[in-house]
Amino acid sequence: MKKLLIIMITMGVAIGCEETHCPAFPVELMGYYPYSTGDLLWFMNHNGDILEFKVANSSFTDSYSYAWNCKCACGADGGFETEMENTYSLKIQSTINIYENGEATLHCTFNNAWQNSDFFEIPPQYSSSLNEIFDEVIIMEKEEYNRIGKVKIVKGKGIVEFWDKEQNCNWVKVE
Repeated sequence: MKKLLIIMITMGVAIGCEETHCPAFPVELMGYYPYSTGDLLWFMNHNGDILEFKVANSSFTDSYSYAWNCKCACGADGGFETEMENTYSLKIQSTINIYENGEATLHCTFNNAWQNSDFFEIPPQYSSSLNEIFDEVIIMEKEEYNRIGKVKIVKGKGIVEFWDKEQNCNWVKVE
């Protein structure tokens, strides 16, 4: 009886299994965070002070597949993380998540060594075309924040500007 049950379970799993293919992170969206591990990002304020971030990790998921039809959704993620900037004690972590249903979210977090993090997010967006899922220029602003109150991201350039309450200034990317 046990052998029959094992055979039936094995056959049920074998019949139900299919290979699922999940896509790589879309090339069209890599431009929002166009950084590679080791890149240096420089920002300058109106006083000429320089803020330097080193990209500690940049990753975008590759395509993958698995032989299990659990009706799990496929997704792709991409983003980067910097080391803690020593002079002004800031760190940036940002991701874009793409889901099989056409939904996408964009996140950007500024971590401060002395205060809580400031988390920015574009709520889930839906589009049949990845080129149209986010605007070319993204401005995220918060009324309540710890240190960073606004961030500007430009497709093809990445983060180009952010407002720092502690330093009372805009940091603008040095090209």
